[in-house]
Amino acid sequence: MKTLTTLLIATAVAAIGSKTFAQTSVTNTFETGDVISASEVNANFNDVLDAIDALSAEVEALQAAAPTNDVTGRTYGLINMDIFFEDQQTGSIVNETVLTNLGGSAADFTFNANGTVSIVDISSEEADLYVDTNGTGAGVSEIRSDSDTDFTADYTQDGGVIEIPDVGFELYASADGSILIYRNIGQDFSGDDNDERFDLEFGVLVELDLGTSPN
Repeated sequence: MKTLTTLLIATAVAAIGSKTFAQTSVTNTFETGDVISASEVNANFNDVLDAIDALSAEVEALQAAAPTNDVTGRTYGLINMDIFFEDQQTGSIVNETVLTNLGGSAADFTFNANGTVSIVDISSEEADLYVDTNGTGAGVSEIRSDSDTDFTADYTQDGGVIEIPDVGFELYASADGSILIYRNIGQDFSGDDNDERFDLEFGVLVELDLGTSPN
C-alpha cells in the first residue's frame, strides 16, 4: 500500500511540470518499513493539490496577458482604395462611355468601451477617368479632394469580426487585433438609363500607438 501511495504522489507531482516540481515539496517523507498514517498521506496530497492550484493560477495569468483581438479602447489608422467601373448608356446606345473612378481615403478609428467607434480626421482623394467607346477620346474628367465631418457610429464585435453598419464596414481582425482589413465588392444597375456599375473597395486599419486613446 505504501509503494502505491508513493507512486501516486510522485506521478501527480511530475504531471505539474518541471518548474513547479522543482519548487514543490511534501510534508512527509517515508522509508522502507515506515508505518504510514492516513493523515500523513492526506497532508502530502494536499501539498500536491496546492502546487497544482499555484500552477493553474500561473496559467490563468499568462492567458490573461496573451494578445487579444478585442478592439475596445484601441485606435487605428485607415488607408483604403476604391475603384469602380461604370458603363454609361444613353438611350439605345450601349457602353457609350466607360467611367472609372480611382479613390482613396484616410481616417482614424477609435473603438470605445460603450460600443461606439469615433471616426475622425477623414480625408479622401478621387479622380474620374473616362473612355468613350465610340472613339471620341479618353481623359480625366474630374479630380476631387474632400474632408468629411467627424462622427460616431455603433459597432459590434464577434470574435475576429467587427461590424459597423452605419458605414457598411465588416472588418476582420488579426489574431492580436493590431490589423483590421475589409473589402467590399458589388455590382448593380442605376440611373434612368440602367447604367451598370462594378465597385471594388478594400482597406487596412493599422493600430496606432497614441498613448491614451481619445474617447
